[in-house]
Amino acid sequence: MVEVMNLLTIMKALFLIVCSFSAQSETLVGMVPGIYLGKNKNKFYLSSLEVNADGVISEVKSLNGDNIPDNSTKLKNPNGDWLGIYPGLIDLHGHPKQNVLPLWGHAHGQFGNRHEWREWSQYQKDVSGNMNPWSGDFYMLAHCSAFRWAELQAMVLGTVYNQGWSFCEDEFSIFNVERGDGFIESQTNLKGEFVMPQAKVSAPTDLIFPKEFTFAWDLIKPIKDKHKLNFPEALWEYLKLNCLDFYNQLSLLSESFDSSLREELLQLNSDTFDGFVKKNRLKDSSLLPKLYKPLVLSYIKDNIDGCKIESPHSKFKRFMTRILPLIAGKYAHLKSSEKGVVLAHLAEGRSNDPYNKIEIDLLRLVDLDQEGMNLVHANGLDDEDIRMLGIKGMGVIWSPFSNLLLYNETLNIKKLFDSNVLVALGSDWTPTGSKSLLEEVKIAKKFLIKNNTFRSIGGDEFLYHSMITNPAKMLKRLETDPDDGVNGIGSIARGAVASLTITSIKNSNPFSNLVDSDADDIELVMAQGRKIYGSSHLMKNEAKLEKLPVYFFSDVDSNYFSQVKSKPIAELLKTDEVKSLQGRNECLFSDKFFSVPDEKVKAVREIEENFGVDLNSPEKIQKVLGVMLLSKTKNINEEKHDDVIGYFPSLFTCNDKNLNSRITNFIKVGSVDDEMEMNFVFRTEFRKKAQEKRDIFNANDPKNPRVSIPYKYASLYSLDYDVNLGVYGY
Repeated sequence: MVEVMNLLTIMKALFLIVCSFSAQSETLVGMVPGIYLGKNKNKFYLSSLEVNADGVISEVKSLNGDNIPDNSTKLKNPNGDWLGIYPGLIDLHGHPKQNVLPLWGHAHGQFGNRHEWREWSQYQKDVSGNMNPWSGDFYMLAHCSAFRWAELQAMVLGTVYNQGWSFCEDEFSIFNVERGDGFIESQTNLKGEFVMPQAKVSAPTDLIFPKEFTFAWDLIKPIKDKHKLNFPEALWEYLKLNCLDFYNQLSLLSESFDSSLREELLQLNSDTFDGFVKKNRLKDSSLLPKLYKPLVLSYIKDNIDGCKIESPHSKFKRFMTRILPLIAGKYAHLKSSEKGVVLAHLAEGRSNDPYNKIEIDLLRLVDLDQEGMNLVHANGLDDEDIRMLGIKGMGVIWSPFSNLLLYNETLNIKKLFDSNVLVALGSDWTPTGSKSLLEEVKIAKKFLIKNNTFRSIGGDEFLYHSMITNPAKMLKRLETDPDDGVNGIGSIARGAVASLTITSIKNSNPFSNLVDSDADDIELVMAQGRKIYGSSHLMKNEAKLEKLPVYFFSDVDSNYFSQVKSKPIAELLKTDEVKSLQGRNECLFSDKFFSVPDEKVKAVREIEENFGVDLNSPEKIQKVLGVMLLSKTKNINEEKHDDVIGYFPSLFTCNDKNLNSRITNFIKVGSVDDEMEMNFVFRTEFRKKAQEKRDIFNANDPKNPRVSIPYKYASLYSLDYDVNLGVYGY
């Protein structure tokens, strides 16, 4: 009787699930690129997509004009033309907090590497000075607004998966690859076998810390090279030779950790999903090098003074307590059974900058040059480095606009292409990059055409895959098997997550059509089956909508708030100055609409209680950020008028005359009259003047000479640095 009741309960549950699916599922009809249908990849085909209640594509079917399903959502524009359906765009390079700032006016390709502009006083004034102090009483308000604004910037240009530190974005609009939402995993595959969940993406801004890594370069690299050891083995040997008692204690801890693992594994029941996961994680831990075991790392951090080395390296202690745990964590992440992925900035700067060239060697030194490691920028790699990336299955995230603005140089994409290195586009950030991928790809295309590389790497097809397929592969999330228990992204196929970008069709080639699309061409954005943004006729059934683009800060600068800037932010937001802001739209296309979430996460509820603003609303987010940037920054508080930003940028570039003009004129195909060409001259003059100032100072004070930042970092590793090339060559 109990068995019958259990069976009835299961049948009832299944019935409710089926009813729920049929009630909430949707059939989309539109034009799908042939690459997803096994047809001509250079054509669109009328097709239907069945999207179930979980936001997963359950079927993709080619159609003709006579077999369009009843009650389907026909994706057409108001003129009756079919729209193109694409997988949602994936941006693997972002710094969302700073995406409220305008393009940096002082960046003209003059820097040697990332450390040079980071340590430049003007950068501190222009970037840090125009955001800080966003802390104290309105920390949560400022950060929640900034991060949600960055999501909106990406969304309106068709990006559905973003990268970067996240805060307060849950259940708002698009997804964040580090947060791990927008991915769907089951506990079992179709065969009933357990499936390991995938680890969240690890994306540290920096993985190589130049000063601290000098210890490993100076003392561990010789041991590693001489004895053909891996990095933890070489460091282990160093400790054995230099602090034996400390080494012996670490050995005992490692053995104790392994013994505990073995005992736990013997007692573990792996017949359940939780047991299966725990067993695999314990096995992963058992395979870690001795130095990378958690118990050992913890002891090192708390007891490093117990390692008594005569005349220790100046960075030994800091490396062992700060850097080693980072390296060990990334190594464990990459080696784990949970398909760990790392996205890390590396070798950002000029290709011939001496320090920049060895960052890949530093990555190799600590054995992190392996599959799953994807490099952001990577400008300093030589031909052999690039070849090894292809062999090891490492990818590169390319941000050409940022590279060219900062260094007047970017990657040789043809070499990466020839070595089968996966390349994904990344927008970086608005101070020296673009708002989102569809803006970045225009810069990339012009650059490739101007450098006669575009056709040889596959043209628009290459750029298309750099925004969709390749980043999905880098994340190990590309949908390839509908029965594996994991619903992937980056494809239109059975089993793929229905995170989609729907555009107008102005070019019959699907690749070129997407690459050449602009904000006005984005007709609908769907995040796991939810319609979150689009044209009015496609969003009309959504419960609560807010119109975009509306820009409230056209012709508004910091002077506008001069009489009220001293007020607390909660009061300032209620002043007549804010109430009288008029929304404008200078973008020459019909209004789009954002689906405002019904639910408010805890942070949003608290902000509404404390400040009286609803950060589920793009309008309120815009007003909060505009008011803060034009009245509450460090530069304004300290009356540094020359460094105050001139305006708060619009969500849409078409509403931003300054940005639109600079992007348009940055690269002109077939012309030398563009900013990129002019920056060659600016760069040389800038560096020449800076060196002349140092020469004059050094002539008067030869005992305390000043050197450039690139020279300083090269000196850390005893690398040759030619001062003349520092001006004219590197």
